[in-house]
Amino acid sequence: MFQDHKEDEQKRSAIPWKDTENFDCIIAIDFGTEGTAMSINMKKSKGAHLITDWNSSGISDRAELNGKTKTALLLDENHNVIAFGNEAWHQYQSPNNKDTNKRLLFHRFKMYLYGWFSFLFFYFYFYSRKENVAGQYQTNKQSTIKQELQSMNGVNVKSETVFVGALKYCKQKAMRYLEQNNLIVNENKIQWVLTVPAIWSEEAKGLMKQWAKQATLWNSSIPNQLIIALEPECASVCMMLAMQDNRSGIQFKTGDCYMMMDLGAGTADMVCHEITAPFQVREMIASFGGPWGGSYIDHNIETIFKQIFGEERMKKFQMICPKHYFQLLDNIEKSKQRFFVNKKTTGVHRIEIPYEFDQFMQENIIGELEELVAKFKYLEESGFVCFKCIKKFLVIYKKKQLLFIA
Repeated sequence: MFQDHKEDEQKRSAIPWKDTENFDCIIAIDFGTEGTAMSINMKKSKGAHLITDWNSSGISDRAELNGKTKTALLLDENHNVIAFGNEAWHQYQSPNNKDTNKRLLFHRFKMYLYGWFSFLFFYFYFYSRKENVAGQYQTNKQSTIKQELQSMNGVNVKSETVFVGALKYCKQKAMRYLEQNNLIVNENKIQWVLTVPAIWSEEAKGLMKQWAKQATLWNSSIPNQLIIALEPECASVCMMLAMQDNRSGIQFKTGDCYMMMDLGAGTADMVCHEITAPFQVREMIASFGGPWGGSYIDHNIETIFKQIFGEERMKKFQMICPKHYFQLLDNIEKSKQRFFVNKKTTGVHRIEIPYEFDQFMQENIIGELEELVAKFKYLEESGFVCFKCIKKFLVIYKKKQLLFIA
């Protein structure tokens, strides 16, 4: 069930509240690119109750005991929510899922509120010209918020439907927690906090606010019922609380300045603050950053697959075998994580290939698949990639350059 982290509650002092005199409860949703977390704080109580049971069945997933679940949403063909989080992820790839072409899985959709494709254009264009990618992007970025999102099997759905569905699920989970723990709170007395990247435009923040309203998180007639909080600023508060709990460690004093770097799956956000009072800071410069999170490594590997096997073939495989395409993406993510655990900078690195992917490419490519892969050039050099036939792996050789560094 739900884990209350009582040890943390006993040692942690009361959480500072701001603009909350009219509320009895704060529910905060950390809506991330890769993972989502949610916690609840009752007024005059110490600490926060972390939601660790995201499954609709009421059974905790061991992977969620740290409080985070995947930011993944599974819809049926009529766009009704089937599942959210790890449950959506597992249900989609389950052997019992016979309706793969009818079920719509969305993952890492948050970044589509921030010019993802705009950034990729600048990345590849300016990188190829040996120019400053980050600087050029900050100078030239434009709003490219997508009106529709594409599911794993290639079906387009309105962005509003996906975001509102995810937020509604989060609200249902929070309200169930309150009910199961006999915490009676009037919905008008709940203040909601949604975290967003500091680099998001006002348009993107406005859409999140609008969709939160459609998900009935807040009522516009109630002042301050919804707070849009910047992720690195939340990280700053977390750091200050940690310092307060550990008086023997490093302590900030009034006048101290620091830079907070929030490096996530989708974005890298930076803020520079000066301490002015307990839990109060002055912004020294405007927050900055870019869409440079860990998910871009996955995207670059996907791009390599498209360059090797052809973009049209990859799209066709995604449409015909969405579950196995999903498995391939999952294998890329797992392989990336293994890569960074392995401290070696040279040697061999493997990405497991689904059997169905191998069969599909064997049938749709003229010539030898192994030869095609071996001839692929990365950074103007070949020999970085080979295809092993015993058990299908895409093998990536690590030489001077680290292939997985985006």
